[in-house]
Amino acid sequence: MSGLRTVVFDVGGVLIDADYRLLCRKFFDGDAEVEFFLAEVLGAEFHHQRDRGVPMADTAAEWSLRHPDYESVIYGFCDRFPEMWRGPVSGSPELLADLKAARVGVYGLTNWGRETWPLACERFPFLDSLDGVLVSSEVGITKPDPEIFQTFCARFGVTPEESVFIDDVVQNVTAARSLGFHGIVFTDADELRNDLIRCGSLE
Repeated sequence: MSGLRTVVFDVGGVLIDADYRLLCRKFFDGDAEVEFFLAEVLGAEFHHQRDRGVPMADTAAEWSLRHPDYESVIYGFCDRFPEMWRGPVSGSPELLADLKAARVGVYGLTNWGRETWPLACERFPFLDSLDGVLVSSEVGITKPDPEIFQTFCARFGVTPEESVFIDDVVQNVTAARSLGFHGIVFTDADELRNDLIRCGSLE
């Protein structure tokens, strides 16, 4: 494990603090309505469509046909999507800068929609410091599918056994570990810094 000099970051929940509920509370009065909308109206497949590169307008139209009573909220959710971003995850941009200063290779591998990725890069300039990013919507494959990890490694010349993969979703970390990465489940930047010191990626 010593001396792992390539670090691969998930973005949402690791570098950018994002929460669907933050946006949905602008459409509903109570948390029960928010939870129903997220679980029963949108569901996981709505987000998988976006992350696979399906245009948000197409998904919004399809889901509005399924749930006509929620049409205005569905379109509002898509149109105002960046309002779910609170800001950088506390301590993560500083950790990223320290890795760069230590000449560690830093990359991104993220499930993210085609339309909103440029908006995220504009709002969070520290993303430009990554040596490379593979966005799921570019290739139509999402984590935890092993194929997206393999595509990432081929594109950027990354060797899993020499790399750390960080994500806040356990299933994604498990998939990375199965391919040879040293996987870390993200909780906060301070704990991640300690983990990277133990990996030999930071001093």
